[in-house]
Amino acid sequence: MFRSMYLHTDVTCLEILHNQIFAGVGGSICIYDLVKRQLIKRKIVFEGKQILGIRANSQGSKLMVYAGKHIALFNVDSQTFELEPLGNRYILSDWILDGKWIEEDKKFVTVFMHNKATVWNDNFISEKSVKCEERCILYSAYIISKENYEQLIVLSGTVFSEILLWKPSCIGKNGLSPVLKRLKQHKGVIFSINCNLENGLICSVSDDRSAVLWKISNPERLDNITPTNCTELDIIVKCQVYGHQSRVFKCLILNDEFITAGEDSLLVVWTHQGFQSRKIDAHQGGPVWSIASHEDLVVTGGNDGAIVLSKLKPQFLSQIIRKTPTSHPKFVAILQSGNLICMSQKAVLYYYLVEGDCWKEISSHPDLLNYNILKITPCRKLVALAGIQGQIYIYKETKDQNLKLILEYFVENRTRIFSFHWIDCKTFLVSQQAGILGLYFIHEGFIHFIQNFILPHSKEPWPTCIAQWKNHLILGDRNGHVHNFKIGITHPLNTVRRAHTVLGVSDLCVQENTIISLGRDGLIKRYQFSNQNSLICVEHTKIGKVSWLISIYNNHLLSFLGHNFVILDLKYQRTLFETCTGGGHRSWDLQATSTKTTLVYIRRNTMSTVNLKLDDFNSVNLTESFHAREINCAKIVSFKNNFILISGGEDTVLSISSFHDSFKVLKSLKVHLSSIRTICIHSRSDGDYILLTAGGRGQIICWHLIIDNFYTVVSCSEKYNFYKNLNVNEAETRIMDLSIFELNNQLHLFAGCSDGFIKIFLITKDLKLQYIDHICHSRHSITKIAKFSLPKSIELLGSMATDGELKFWLISPDKLFRELATFRIHQSGITCYSMFIIDNKIWFLSGGDDNCVILTLFLVNVINNVPTVNRECYLEDPGIHCAQITGAFLNNKYFITSAIDQKLVVTKWKYSEGQLQFLAMDRYHFSIADPQGLDTIICQNQIILCVYGIGFELLKISINDSDEVL
Repeated sequence: MFRSMYLHTDVTCLEILHNQIFAGVGGSICIYDLVKRQLIKRKIVFEGKQILGIRANSQGSKLMVYAGKHIALFNVDSQTFELEPLGNRYILSDWILDGKWIEEDKKFVTVFMHNKATVWNDNFISEKSVKCEERCILYSAYIISKENYEQLIVLSGTVFSEILLWKPSCIGKNGLSPVLKRLKQHKGVIFSINCNLENGLICSVSDDRSAVLWKISNPERLDNITPTNCTELDIIVKCQVYGHQSRVFKCLILNDEFITAGEDSLLVVWTHQGFQSRKIDAHQGGPVWSIASHEDLVVTGGNDGAIVLSKLKPQFLSQIIRKTPTSHPKFVAILQSGNLICMSQKAVLYYYLVEGDCWKEISSHPDLLNYNILKITPCRKLVALAGIQGQIYIYKETKDQNLKLILEYFVENRTRIFSFHWIDCKTFLVSQQAGILGLYFIHEGFIHFIQNFILPHSKEPWPTCIAQWKNHLILGDRNGHVHNFKIGITHPLNTVRRAHTVLGVSDLCVQENTIISLGRDGLIKRYQFSNQNSLICVEHTKIGKVSWLISIYNNHLLSFLGHNFVILDLKYQRTLFETCTGGGHRSWDLQATSTKTTLVYIRRNTMSTVNLKLDDFNSVNLTESFHAREINCAKIVSFKNNFILISGGEDTVLSISSFHDSFKVLKSLKVHLSSIRTICIHSRSDGDYILLTAGGRGQIICWHLIIDNFYTVVSCSEKYNFYKNLNVNEAETRIMDLSIFELNNQLHLFAGCSDGFIKIFLITKDLKLQYIDHICHSRHSITKIAKFSLPKSIELLGSMATDGELKFWLISPDKLFRELATFRIHQSGITCYSMFIIDNKIWFLSGGDDNCVILTLFLVNVINNVPTVNRECYLEDPGIHCAQITGAFLNNKYFITSAIDQKLVVTKWKYSEGQLQFLAMDRYHFSIADPQGLDTIICQNQIILCVYGIGFELLKISINDSDEVL
C-alpha cells in the first residue's frame, strides 16, 4: 500500500566500494556513481531505523549492514549493484558499534555497546561470544583485524574518557577478556576511533572538542600480544589537536593526514604532526555524521541530508612581491594580461611584470601626491587616476607589456573628485561636491560629457558602487541607500532608503532582470522594476558567517571577516577559501579566469599575491543540502502533475523545492528572526500564490510566490513583514497556525498565537497586512485553527489549544466574531486535525498529546438565523499509536495518522446506525526522526504524503478499492 518516493534525512554512514558510494540514509542504502555523480539505486533495508554501519568484505562482494540492534547481510552484484539478501534480517540483543569480516570472509565479528564481541558464520550462527572484563557502556569501537580471529583486537571507546585495548581470543580464568592497554588523554566521552596499521596510528575524538593521534611504536607486537607481554606494547600520544567549536563526532586516518568532523559542521584536515592544512564547511551548520575517502576526495554525510564531495589538497600558491623601487605601494590592481599596476605613496605609477618579476616606472604625478583614486575598467584594459583638482588620467595597457597615457581631462570647475566608477569600458561616472555626479563617455580619443545627476542631500553624498540596467543607473551610497536614476533625468526616479545600514552599500550587480545589492551589514538584497520603473526590493538574505560583503564573482561571494579575505559558495554559503589580507579597507583586487584565480593585496606596506584554482576548493553535492535542523511545517503544492515542497523550520529558513525529474532546492530564504512554525498558501491563479509564513517572535511574513511552467524558476518576493517590538515586561508570542478567509471579496488572515489569542488581519491588494481585531480562545496556547465552509455561506472558525478544547466561532461578513460552542475532545493538547464536510455534517479527525486519535461528527443547524453546533457522536482509539500524534488525513473511507513513534497508519472507518467503527488496514515505519507533521494532497486518485521532522519522506499510497479515494 505504501511506496516511498523520496527520502531526505541524516546521512549516518558512508562506504566507498567499486567507485560507488554506499550511503546509509535513514533505513535505506543509496548507491551513487562516484564518476557520474548520480544516484544509481536506493534500497530499503530497515523500515523506521537509521543505518549506522556498512562494512564490505575484502573482495567487495558482500555487505554487512547494521542499524542499532538490527543487522542484515547482502551479496553485491559488481555490474548492476543489486543487493541480494543473504538470509533474513536479524534483531540482536545489543546495540552494534562495529563489524568486520574475518577468516577469508567466511565469518564476521560484531562489537556491542556493552563491550562484548561475537563471531558469526555467514549463516548467521554465533560461534563465539566474549565479554571484556571492563563491563561498561561504550560510545564507539573499532576492530583491528588481520583476517584471523586469533589476532583480532578491539579498541573500545568508553564513557569514562578511556580507550580500552583488548583481545577476544585472550580469555582469563573468570571467562572474561582482560584489558591489555588503557589509553588516557581525553576528558570526555570517546565518540569515534579509527586505526591505520600501515602507519601505526590510532585516532580518537571526543566531546572535549579534541582529537588525539596515537603512535604505536612497535605495531608488530599487536599480533602476539597477551596479558603477560602487554606492557611491551608502546602507544604514545603523537599529537592532540583542537580545531572544532563543538563536539567532534568522526575521525579518519589517511596516509599523510587525518580528518576530523564534528557537530559544528566543520571537516578539518590535519597533518600527522598536528598542523591544520584545510578546514571545510560542509553542511550548513548541521553536524557531520559520516566521512569516507577515495583517492584525493573526502566524502561527508550530514544532518542536512547532503552527501558532499570535497578535495583534500586543493593547490594554491601564496607569495610576497618584492617592494617597489622608491616607496611603499598605496593602490594595486590586476590588468587583463595578469600583470599588476601600482600607485605608490609618492604618487608614482608602476607596472609589474609577473613573469619577469620586475617593476617598470611608468610616470610620476606630483599633483596626485596628497590625494588620488585608482580604478580599473571591467575589461581590465584601461586604468583611471583621479585627484583633488578634478584631474583624470587614463592609461591603457599595450601589447608590448607596458602602460601608455592615452587621455588627460579636467572636470568642470576643477573640484575634488570624491569617487570614480567605471560603468563599462568606455563610460564612467565621477562624483563631485554637493552630490553632483557627472556621466562621461570616451569616443574617438576624447572624453565627452553626457549629463549630470544629483544625489539626494546627505552627510556624504557620493556613490560607493554602480550598476547599469538598460537606460537605468543604479547607485549605492555611503549611507546605505540605493538610488534609481534614468539617463536623461537629473534626479532619481526613486530611492530605496536604508537598503543597508549606515556602513554603506558595498556592491551592485545585475543578474538577468534582477538588481542585487551587497552591504557591510551582511545582507544580499534583490530588486526588480515595477511597471512605473520604480526599484522595489523583492528578496533579501542574511549571510551569517561574514558581515562585510564585497561582490559576487562567478557564483562566489567575496567578503571580509575581520582581517581575513573570505570566498564563500553563494548557494550554500560555505567557506571555500580564507586568507589574512589585513582587512577590506586596504587595497586589493581579484581576477578570475578559466584556469586560475589571482588575489593581490597590500598588507604591512608589502604587496602579496595568492594564485589558486577555485574549482578545486568547490565542494560538490551529490544530494541537495536541505534544512540543517528540524522542519516544523511543510506544504505540498501540486502544479501540472508535479510537486513543489514549501518548508520552514528551526533554522529560520524558508525553503522552496521541486520534484520535477529530481529533488532540487529552488529557493532558500533566511528572513525570519526565529523559527518558522506554520505555512499558509492561497492560490490566486495557476502558478500564482499568496504565501504566508509565521513563527517565533510573533512574526508574520507575506510573500508573492510565482511558479513557472517548467519548474526551473520560482519567484518568491517578500511583500510585508509584520513584527511587533516587545516591551521589557512583555512575554514573547509565537504564531502557531494560520488560516485565510474570504469575507466581502477581501482576504482575511487569522493567526492563532501562543498567548491564547487569535489575531485578525486584512490582506490588502498589494499584499500588505493590516491588523483589524483579535478574539480570545482561552489562557492556553492555541495549537491549530481550522476553517469550515458550509452550505448557505456559513463560515466557521475552529480553534484548538493545549487544553484539549475545540471552539467554534461564527465568522460573519460584518466582522463580528461570535463563539458558538466549545467541546473538550482531548485530555491535553490537540496537535493535528483533518476534516471533510458533507451538507451540514462536519467529520473531524483529531490527534493529541494524549496519544489518542478521535473521529467526531458535528452537526451544524441554523435556528433563528443563528448556526448551532452539536456533537452527534465520536469514537476514540488510544491504541493506534504509542506516542504523541503529529499528523492526520481524513476522507470519506479512510484516515491516515502519523506519530512520534515513527509510524504511518491507514485505518478504514465506517458510520452505520449512529455508530462509528475503525479497522486498521496497514502501517509503515518511516525513518524521519522527531516527526513534526504530515501533509497530503490527492494526485491522479492517489494520496501523496509528506512526513517531515529531521528531514522528510515523500510517500505514495494506492488503496485497492473499487471506490475512488475521494
